[in-house]
Amino acid sequence: MGLCSLFLNSARRNILELNDTVMDAGDEPGQLLLSSKTSLPPIRIPPDYPQRVDWREKKGADQVLNPVRNQKACQACWALVTVVVLESVRKIRFEQEELKLLSPQMLIDCVCEDPPADKIDTKTGCYPYAVNKAFDWLIKNSVQSEADYPYVATRGKCLHVAVPKESLKIKKYVKIKGHERTRLLKHVARHPLAAVIEITKEILTLNDQVYEGLAMKPQEDPPRHAVVIIGYGKDEETGKNYWLIQSSWGDEWAIGGVGKVARDVKANVEMRGLFP
Repeated sequence: MGLCSLFLNSARRNILELNDTVMDAGDEPGQLLLSSKTSLPPIRIPPDYPQRVDWREKKGADQVLNPVRNQKACQACWALVTVVVLESVRKIRFEQEELKLLSPQMLIDCVCEDPPADKIDTKTGCYPYAVNKAFDWLIKNSVQSEADYPYVATRGKCLHVAVPKESLKIKKYVKIKGHERTRLLKHVARHPLAAVIEITKEILTLNDQVYEGLAMKPQEDPPRHAVVIIGYGKDEETGKNYWLIQSSWGDEWAIGGVGKVARDVKANVEMRGLFP
Protein backbone atom coordinates (compact mmCIF):
# COMPACT_ATOMS: atom_id res chain seq x y z
CA MET A 1 0.00 0.00 0.00
CA GLY A 2 1.27 3.45 -0.84
CA LEU A 3 1.69 6.27 1.61
CA CYS A 4 -0.33 9.46 1.87
CA SER A 5 -0.32 11.64 4.94
CA LEU A 6 -3.00 14.25 5.58
CA PHE A 7 -2.34 16.95 8.14
CA LEU A 8 -5.25 18.57 9.98
CA ASN A 9 -4.50 21.71 11.99
CA SER A 10 -7.08 22.55 14.64
CA ALA A 11 -7.35 23.72 18.21
CA ARG A 12 -7.65 20.13 19.43
CA ARG A 13 -5.12 18.44 17.19
CA ASN A 14 -1.96 19.80 15.59
CA ILE A 15 -1.01 16.98 13.27
CA LEU A 16 -2.93 13.99 11.98
CA GLU A 17 -1.40 11.49 9.59
CA LEU A 18 -3.44 9.45 7.16
CA ASN A 19 -1.76 6.54 5.40
CA ASP A 20 -3.46 5.31 2.26
CA THR A 21 -3.00 4.89 -1.47
CA VAL A 22 -3.67 7.49 -4.11
CA MET A 23 -4.77 6.75 -7.65
CA ASP A 24 -3.62 9.33 -10.14
CA ALA A 25 -3.92 9.73 -13.87
CA GLY A 26 -0.88 11.90 -14.53
CA ASP A 27 -1.95 15.18 -16.09
CA GLU A 28 -5.65 14.33 -15.87
CA PRO A 29 -7.85 13.38 -12.94
CA GLY A 30 -9.13 9.84 -12.76
CA GLN A 31 -10.61 8.59 -16.00
CA LEU A 32 -13.99 7.00 -16.44
CA LEU A 33 -14.58 7.90 -20.06
CA LEU A 34 -17.21 5.63 -21.54
CA SER A 35 -17.61 6.00 -25.31
CA SER A 36 -17.95 2.39 -26.40
CA LYS A 37 -20.36 -0.36 -25.46
CA THR A 38 -17.71 -3.06 -25.86
CA SER A 39 -18.06 -5.29 -22.82
CA LEU A 40 -15.21 -6.23 -20.52
CA PRO A 41 -15.10 -9.27 -18.26
CA PRO A 42 -16.89 -8.48 -14.99
CA ILE A 43 -14.67 -7.42 -12.12
CA ARG A 44 -14.31 -10.32 -9.73
CA ILE A 45 -15.17 -9.08 -6.27
CA PRO A 46 -12.92 -10.81 -3.72
CA PRO A 47 -14.84 -12.92 -1.18
CA ASP A 48 -13.85 -10.67 1.72
CA TYR A 49 -15.25 -7.54 0.02
CA PRO A 50 -18.93 -6.48 -0.09
CA GLN A 51 -20.98 -7.13 -3.23
CA ARG A 52 -22.29 -3.57 -3.10
CA VAL A 53 -21.11 -0.32 -1.53
CA ASP A 54 -22.94 2.99 -1.14
CA TRP A 55 -21.16 5.50 1.08
CA ARG A 56 -24.36 7.56 1.38
CA GLU A 57 -25.72 4.88 3.69
CA LYS A 58 -23.44 6.00 6.52
CA LYS A 59 -25.64 8.25 8.67
CA GLY A 60 -25.42 10.34 11.81
CA ALA A 61 -22.06 10.31 13.54
CA ASP A 62 -20.81 7.82 10.92
CA GLN A 63 -21.72 10.01 7.91
CA VAL A 64 -18.80 10.36 5.48
CA LEU A 65 -20.37 12.46 2.71
CA ASN A 66 -21.66 16.01 2.95
CA PRO A 67 -24.77 16.97 0.93
CA VAL A 68 -24.24 17.14 -2.84
CA ARG A 69 -22.72 20.47 -3.84
CA ASN A 70 -23.65 22.62 -6.84
CA GLN A 71 -20.82 24.27 -8.75
CA LYS A 72 -23.38 26.53 -10.50
CA ALA A 73 -21.92 28.37 -13.51
CA CYS A 74 -18.33 28.04 -12.30
CA GLN A 75 -16.11 25.44 -14.02
CA ALA A 76 -15.03 24.11 -10.66
CA CYS A 77 -15.92 20.41 -10.63
CA TRP A 78 -12.24 19.59 -10.01
CA ALA A 79 -12.18 21.76 -6.86
CA LEU A 80 -15.46 20.43 -5.48
CA VAL A 81 -14.46 16.82 -6.12
CA THR A 82 -11.10 17.38 -4.43
CA VAL A 83 -12.66 18.57 -1.17
CA VAL A 84 -15.38 15.90 -1.19
CA VAL A 85 -12.75 13.18 -1.39
CA LEU A 86 -10.60 14.82 1.28
CA GLU A 87 -13.57 15.20 3.62
CA SER A 88 -14.73 11.61 3.25
CA VAL A 89 -11.32 9.94 3.45
CA ARG A 90 -10.44 11.93 6.55
CA LYS A 91 -13.73 11.03 8.25
CA ILE A 92 -13.33 7.32 7.48
CA ARG A 93 -9.77 7.32 8.80
CA PHE A 94 -10.59 9.30 11.94
CA GLU A 95 -13.97 7.89 12.92
CA GLN A 96 -14.30 9.88 16.13
CA GLU A 97 -13.79 13.22 14.38
CA GLU A 98 -16.77 15.07 12.93
CA LEU A 99 -17.23 15.32 9.17
CA LYS A 100 -15.60 18.55 7.99
CA LEU A 101 -16.77 20.91 5.25
CA LEU A 102 -13.74 22.17 3.32
CA SER A 103 -13.44 25.09 0.90
CA PRO A 104 -13.45 24.45 -2.87
CA GLN A 105 -13.45 28.24 -3.29
CA MET A 106 -9.94 28.43 -1.86
CA LEU A 107 -8.75 25.91 -4.44
CA ILE A 108 -10.37 27.90 -7.26
CA ASP A 109 -8.70 31.11 -6.08
CA CYS A 110 -5.32 29.72 -5.11
CA VAL A 111 -4.32 26.54 -6.96
CA CYS A 112 -3.75 28.32 -10.27
CA GLU A 113 -3.59 32.06 -9.73
CA ASP A 114 -2.76 32.77 -13.38
CA PRO A 115 -4.70 30.26 -15.54
CA PRO A 116 -4.37 30.42 -19.36
CA ALA A 117 -6.47 33.28 -20.72
CA ASP A 118 -8.18 31.07 -23.31
CA LYS A 119 -9.39 28.73 -20.56
CA ILE A 120 -10.95 31.35 -18.31
CA ASP A 121 -14.72 31.81 -18.34
CA THR A 122 -15.28 35.50 -19.00
CA LYS A 123 -18.36 35.69 -16.76
CA THR A 124 -17.11 33.84 -13.67
CA GLY A 125 -13.33 33.82 -14.04
CA CYS A 126 -13.42 30.06 -13.35
CA TYR A 127 -11.35 27.62 -15.37
CA PRO A 128 -11.17 23.85 -16.04
CA TYR A 129 -8.41 22.07 -14.14
CA ALA A 130 -7.45 18.65 -12.79
CA VAL A 131 -7.97 17.04 -9.41
CA ASN A 132 -4.40 15.74 -9.27
CA LYS A 133 -3.08 19.28 -9.79
CA ALA A 134 -5.12 20.34 -6.78
CA PHE A 135 -3.49 17.51 -4.84
CA ASP A 136 -0.07 18.72 -6.02
CA TRP A 137 -0.91 22.16 -4.61
CA LEU A 138 -2.08 20.60 -1.35
CA ILE A 139 1.34 19.06 -0.77
CA LYS A 140 2.69 22.57 -0.12
CA ASN A 141 -0.46 24.37 1.00
CA SER A 142 -3.49 23.86 3.24
CA VAL A 143 -7.12 24.13 2.25
CA GLN A 144 -9.29 25.89 4.81
CA SER A 145 -12.87 25.32 5.87
CA GLU A 146 -16.00 26.36 4.00
CA ALA A 147 -16.92 28.53 6.98
CA ASP A 148 -13.66 30.47 6.74
CA TYR A 149 -13.62 30.62 2.93
CA PRO A 150 -17.19 30.28 1.53
CA TYR A 151 -18.11 29.30 -2.03
CA VAL A 152 -19.15 32.16 -4.34
CA ALA A 153 -18.94 30.39 -7.76
CA THR A 154 -16.53 32.96 -9.21
CA ARG A 155 -12.74 33.13 -9.15
CA GLY A 156 -11.27 35.82 -6.91
CA LYS A 157 -8.03 36.81 -5.26
CA CYS A 158 -6.31 34.10 -3.23
CA LEU A 159 -6.88 34.81 0.45
CA HIS A 160 -5.62 33.16 3.61
CA VAL A 161 -7.42 33.41 6.93
CA ALA A 162 -4.94 34.62 9.53
CA VAL A 163 -6.00 32.06 12.14
CA PRO A 164 -8.16 29.45 10.40
CA LYS A 165 -10.38 27.24 12.50
CA GLU A 166 -9.00 24.24 10.65
CA SER A 167 -7.05 23.34 7.54
CA LEU A 168 -6.00 20.23 5.70
CA LYS A 169 -3.02 19.39 3.52
CA ILE A 170 -1.42 16.35 1.90
CA LYS A 171 2.13 15.21 2.51
CA LYS A 172 2.41 12.72 -0.33
CA TYR A 173 0.46 10.71 -2.86
CA VAL A 174 1.30 7.86 -5.24
CA LYS A 175 0.05 6.53 -8.56
CA ILE A 176 -1.68 3.28 -9.54
CA LYS A 177 -2.25 2.07 -13.10
CA GLY A 178 -5.87 2.38 -14.15
CA HIS A 179 -6.23 -1.04 -15.78
CA GLU A 180 -6.21 -2.59 -12.29
CA ARG A 181 -9.99 -2.55 -12.09
CA THR A 182 -10.24 -5.00 -9.19
CA ARG A 183 -7.84 -2.88 -7.18
CA LEU A 184 -9.94 0.18 -8.02
CA LEU A 185 -13.03 -1.58 -6.71
CA LYS A 186 -11.22 -2.57 -3.51
CA HIS A 187 -10.38 1.05 -2.83
CA VAL A 188 -13.93 2.23 -3.51
CA ALA A 189 -14.97 -0.29 -0.86
CA ARG A 190 -12.67 1.54 1.56
CA HIS A 191 -13.60 5.13 0.70
CA PRO A 192 -14.81 7.42 -2.12
CA LEU A 193 -12.36 8.50 -4.82
CA ALA A 194 -12.26 10.90 -7.78
CA ALA A 195 -12.81 10.05 -11.45
CA VAL A 196 -13.77 11.73 -14.72
CA ILE A 197 -16.64 11.24 -17.16
CA GLU A 198 -17.30 12.68 -20.60
CA ILE A 199 -20.26 15.05 -20.66
CA THR A 200 -22.82 13.82 -23.18
CA LYS A 201 -26.53 14.49 -23.61
CA GLU A 202 -27.18 11.06 -22.13
CA ILE A 203 -25.18 11.93 -19.01
CA LEU A 204 -26.90 15.28 -18.59
CA THR A 205 -30.34 13.64 -18.76
CA LEU A 206 -29.44 10.55 -16.71
CA ASN A 207 -32.08 9.34 -14.27
CA ASP A 208 -31.98 5.96 -12.53
CA GLN A 209 -30.73 3.91 -15.48
CA VAL A 210 -27.15 2.64 -15.87
CA TYR A 211 -25.20 4.80 -18.33
CA GLU A 212 -23.20 2.56 -20.68
CA GLY A 213 -21.49 5.12 -22.88
CA LEU A 214 -22.12 6.10 -26.47
CA ALA A 215 -22.62 3.47 -29.17
CA MET A 216 -19.97 5.20 -31.31
CA LYS A 217 -17.07 7.48 -30.47
CA PRO A 218 -18.03 11.09 -31.30
CA GLN A 219 -16.07 12.98 -33.94
CA GLU A 220 -15.02 15.56 -31.38
CA ASP A 221 -14.03 14.76 -27.83
CA PRO A 222 -16.79 15.81 -25.41
CA PRO A 223 -15.89 18.01 -22.44
CA ARG A 224 -14.91 16.18 -19.27
CA HIS A 225 -16.31 16.41 -15.79
CA ALA A 226 -14.76 15.35 -12.49
CA VAL A 227 -16.95 13.20 -10.25
CA VAL A 228 -16.65 11.17 -7.06
CA ILE A 229 -17.08 7.38 -7.13
CA ILE A 230 -19.06 6.70 -3.95
CA GLY A 231 -19.85 3.03 -4.44
CA TYR A 232 -20.62 0.14 -6.75
CA GLY A 233 -23.30 -2.50 -7.21
CA LYS A 234 -25.55 -4.40 -9.60
CA ASP A 235 -28.80 -3.05 -11.03
CA GLU A 236 -31.60 -5.35 -9.87
CA GLU A 237 -33.73 -4.93 -13.00
CA THR A 238 -31.05 -5.24 -15.70
CA GLY A 239 -28.31 -7.15 -13.90
CA LYS A 240 -25.76 -4.54 -15.06
CA ASN A 241 -22.80 -3.83 -12.82
CA TYR A 242 -22.19 -0.14 -12.14
CA TRP A 243 -20.09 2.47 -10.41
CA LEU A 244 -22.07 4.90 -8.28
CA ILE A 245 -20.93 8.46 -9.07
CA GLN A 246 -21.69 11.76 -7.36
CA SER A 247 -21.54 14.91 -9.44
CA SER A 248 -21.24 18.59 -8.48
CA TRP A 249 -24.36 19.65 -10.39
CA GLY A 250 -26.61 19.75 -7.33
CA ASP A 251 -29.20 17.22 -6.23
CA GLU A 252 -31.44 17.66 -9.29
CA TRP A 253 -29.04 15.70 -11.53
CA ALA A 254 -29.80 11.96 -11.88
CA ILE A 255 -31.24 10.78 -8.54
CA GLY A 256 -30.35 13.22 -5.79
CA GLY A 257 -27.11 14.17 -7.55
CA VAL A 258 -25.93 10.55 -7.89
CA GLY A 259 -25.92 8.39 -11.04
CA LYS A 260 -24.89 4.93 -12.19
CA VAL A 261 -22.14 4.33 -14.77
CA ALA A 262 -21.47 0.89 -16.25
CA ARG A 263 -18.59 -0.92 -14.55
CA ASP A 264 -17.83 -3.53 -17.21
CA VAL A 265 -17.78 -1.43 -20.36
CA LYS A 266 -14.64 -0.66 -22.35
CA ALA A 267 -13.55 2.97 -22.25
CA ASN A 268 -11.61 4.72 -25.00
CA VAL A 269 -9.31 6.06 -22.29
CA GLU A 270 -8.02 3.83 -19.54
CA MET A 271 -10.09 4.05 -16.35
CA ARG A 272 -8.30 5.59 -13.40
CA GLY A 273 -9.18 7.11 -10.07
CA LEU A 274 -7.67 9.54 -7.58
CA PHE A 275 -7.84 9.76 -3.81
CA PRO A 276 -5.70 10.72 -0.79
